[in-house]
Amino acid sequence: MTARGVSIAAAARALGRSPGTVRRWLRESDAPRERDGQVGRGRGALVDVEQLRAWEARRRGLESAAAAAAT
Repeated sequence: MTARGVSIAAAARALGRSPGTVRRWLRESDAPRERDGQVGRGRGALVDVEQLRAWEARRRGLESAAAAAAT
């Protein structure tokens, strides 16, 4: 089965985020990915932009709910 995702750089452009932010999401959280990155040129992680956009929206919703509960 072939992964259908895009590179981190392409996903970052589509989301209006920096590639470092997208990399951090993949490294430090349960952000969705089509393929984990591996060592070597052309073997980086691939992500589905729409899945990542939906994940970010859910994450932001949880953060705002937590902030509202804390006040």
